[in-house]
Amino acid sequence: MESMLSILLVILPLNEARMVEHIARRYNLTPEQTVLLAAIRKSENGGPGLEFGVGQDQPGHSARRYKKSPVRSFLLQGAWSAGTIQKRYTGNLGAFAKRYCPKNSKSWEQNVHYWMFQAQQTAQ
Repeated sequence: MESMLSILLVILPLNEARMVEHIARRYNLTPEQTVLLAAIRKSENGGPGLEFGVGQDQPGHSARRYKKSPVRSFLLQGAWSAGTIQKRYTGNLGAFAKRYCPKNSKSWEQNVHYWMFQAQQTAQ
C-alpha cells in the first residue's frame, strides 16, 4: 500500500500535501478522513484565508486570519476543516456536504468525491 503522502501527492503539490498530512496527524484523522481533507483543499482551491473554504460567506470568520502569512493561513483553515471532519463526517459524503457547504452541497459533493476517487486510485 502506498504511503499517505504519496496518495496526497496525486491531487496536491508537495508543500500542501505535507501540511495536510501534518494537520491530519494532529487531529488523528483516519486515512479516509485525510483524503477527504485533501479533496476539500483541492475542491475549494482558495487563496490565503480561504484555502479550505472555511468562513467563505463570513468575512470576519476566525478561520480567515493570516491572509498575509500563507502557511499560517493554510494551517488554520486546515485545522478548522479537520475539526469539522472529525466531528461531523460519518462516512456519508452527501450528509457531510450539506453541513460543510449547505448552499451548493450537490456540486460540492461531486467535486470532493471526484478528488477523493482520484487520490484513492493510487492506494489500490
